[in-house]
Order: sequence, then structure tokens, then C-alpha cells
Amino acid sequence: MKIKEPFSAVSHALGTVFVPHLTGTNEIFHLFVLIGSTSHFYYITKFC
Repeated sequence: MKIKEPFSAVSHALGTVFVPHLTGTNEIFHLFVLIGSTSHFYYITKFC
């Protein structure tokens, strides 16, 4: 039942790769990383 874990990892990867190039600001980049990391950690602790 780990459906949202890959989605979280993908969103984290997209945030890491694309956000700095689209915005040029590190604040939004760190925001995406924070959201991706916390959601990934939440789903790991919830389903494991």
C-alpha cells in the first residue's frame, strides 16, 4: 500500500531539479524540498 511514497519521491526530485531553474530563488527551492522531505517521512512512518 505504498502508493504515495513514489509520488512523494518524484515530487521531491522535481522540486530539486526544476524549481531553481524556473524561479532562480533558493527560498522556493527549499520550500519544495521541505514539503517533499516531510511528506516522504510521514508516509514512511505511516505505512511501515
